[in-house]
Amino acid sequence: MASRSPDHVPYGTEYEYGEDRGDSRAFAHAVIAAGASIVLGSGPHVIRGIQRYGGHMIAYALGDFACWNNLALGGTLSESAILRVTLSPTGVELAGRWIPLMLVGEGIPRYDPTGASMRLVEALSIDDFGSDRYRIHSNGVIDSKLVSSSRGTRA
Repeated sequence: MASRSPDHVPYGTEYEYGEDRGDSRAFAHAVIAAGASIVLGSGPHVIRGIQRYGGHMIAYALGDFACWNNLALGGTLSESAILRVTLSPTGVELAGRWIPLMLVGEGIPRYDPTGASMRLVEALSIDDFGSDRYRIHSNGVIDSKLVSSSRGTRA
């Protein structure tokens, strides 16, 4: 598979440092097909896009939440977030909000009033999922309505 930036959700199996990390898209889609209401992914130490799949949310990665002197910081590695989603008792998404954070100092999360991670996740979601994504408004509110845009073209 061709090399790709780690902040994009790959198609097919992902390999990092010679290790098979699996097919995150296929896994997340299978989990939704099996009845999950939402999928929250983790692992690549960076933020990745949020996909709407079968009417459900898949957040592929939220970055590192805290990294007390144990992970690299700087650039997008310092961007993080809290994803707050409210589900009904039957698993229907009622509301969502992206709360942007920045890891500062020794890796401590702080609210980021610049919203850098919010702009990043919006751009990645557009690029990777096109209209199969959620729109994130400048105040962090995640719009559950379908988005009208062209399909992302990254492979």
